[in-house]
Amino acid sequence: MIKKYPLISFVIFSYGITWLSIVPLLATGIKEMEILLTIGLFGPALSAYIVTRVSNPAEQKESRNRKFWFYFFVIWIMGTLVWSLDTNIRSQVPISTALAIFWIPSLLLAWMCANAWNRRPSIKIFFRDLVFPKGSWWIFVFCILYFPVSHYLFTFISGNETNLWPKDQTGISYLALWLLVSVKIFFFTGGVNEETGWRGFLLKGVLEKFNPLTATLIVWVIWAVWHFPMELGPTSDMTIYAVGEKWLWMLPPTALLTWAFARTGGSILVCVLLHMSMNVTSEFIPITFEAKMFTIVVAIILFIELKFSMKENT
Repeated sequence: MIKKYPLISFVIFSYGITWLSIVPLLATGIKEMEILLTIGLFGPALSAYIVTRVSNPAEQKESRNRKFWFYFFVIWIMGTLVWSLDTNIRSQVPISTALAIFWIPSLLLAWMCANAWNRRPSIKIFFRDLVFPKGSWWIFVFCILYFPVSHYLFTFISGNETNLWPKDQTGISYLALWLLVSVKIFFFTGGVNEETGWRGFLLKGVLEKFNPLTATLIVWVIWAVWHFPMELGPTSDMTIYAVGEKWLWMLPPTALLTWAFARTGGSILVCVLLHMSMNVTSEFIPITFEAKMFTIVVAIILFIELKFSMKENT
């Protein structure tokens, strides 16, 4: 079934891994159960690996060389430190406790990224698009800067600029904290863990069957619904109305992600950077209605640009 229906299998695995990881938290309400969710958040990335692996059984036996293990340990250590520091600074969790927890999801992160040096061809090719940039440099710059710059400008115009550059309570500068949170999101909460699957696998497969607009709508629905248990769990204060509103406003960023992926010839890395930029901006800068409407306009313009660029390449 997996080889015959890879996209359906991917969606089932993604929902299953992530949703099952949150069941203990929903059932008990014990906050410590969130450790399972930190693993479940890698559902899309894990699913992409599983389906890619199973769909190519005739390849040489999987093996890992020195480069694989070198980057595995480097990324594992880096990921553990980043998430532990973020939790220590923003949630006042003792650094020893954070380290004891976050080394576990960091193993998944390291394994995913290090697969760019896997000797199995299908796995290596897939994950190299996550680690190595491809496409025009200006698209990467745009994806990193679009959300913070546009949201900052609209917040400034609206007269709320006094909320833009506070100092955090720990004494670390605002920009340093922004960088730390960006790296955490890049690795764990919207970056590698999600985009490896949603855009790297699902969007790529859907684009082979449908035009970019239809593909965007399909991925948008699947991506939005995947968040459902996390948005209505015991640690969330969102209402059904708020969830629906959030899902609706996820459509313009989904369109931007489709544009970035297609415009770079399938770069997962550029989608990770755009998703990271969107998430970190929402944590630091107030999101105005005008900024949301502006993103809709930008998404429409970029889709028109994508259509013309696709015609030129045919």
